[in-house]
Amino acid sequence: MIDSSHEPFEENVATTKRVVERAHSKGLSVEAELGRLGGVEEDVQVDEGNAFLTDPKEAVEFVLETGCDSLAAAIGTSHGPYKFKGKQSLHFEVIREIQKLLPGTPIVMHGSSSVPEEEVRRINEAGGKLDPSARGVDEEEYLPAAKLVLIPEVSFSLEGENGLLEALHRCILQKGNALIVVAEGAGQELFNDSIEDTDPSGNILFKDIGLLLKRHTREIF
Repeated sequence: MIDSSHEPFEENVATTKRVVERAHSKGLSVEAELGRLGGVEEDVQVDEGNAFLTDPKEAVEFVLETGCDSLAAAIGTSHGPYKFKGKQSLHFEVIREIQKLLPGTPIVMHGSSSVPEEEVRRINEAGGKLDPSARGVDEEEYLPAAKLVLIPEVSFSLEGENGLLEALHRCILQKGNALIVVAEGAGQELFNDSIEDTDPSGNILFKDIGLLLKRHTREIF
């Protein structure tokens, strides 16, 4: 993951492209970000007035110029625990336009968790001091936006009636699109190479299942 969305477009492209070139040379996939989410993430804080949605036409240029494998798009979500004050809706028209212009490019949602009113009330009753007006993304909106095929960190097969590819095919037929979510370390048994690489501390380095799945899904779809 590389996030230079806080930089001007040209600098974001240049930085992301450098990261993609180095990552791809090592067989790694890259998720990049375009548009600016509001809220707080690590040491970066963006107020709602400075947040802006991803421009679908810029998204096309960005993906083609950088070669990134997936795109984290700003569609009205927000980082941090407080999210929004009042009602905030996702911009489905942005998702649909990006999907139309970049078919086959995975779109990633950041900052899409909810902040249930009931949980805020319970926390405050227990002595917390959360702003009662704080809101997250409405579950009725983010769930339709995330049609999931979930890949857990357990052994699974690609082929066959119960394989991932068949499940993905069914999901697309039923819902029109799918977002594949992969747990770190998933699908290692699918690689023919049995040699395990390690980092300087001796920890096993997982092979990039994302690139493998990308190749197989493109062969089918």
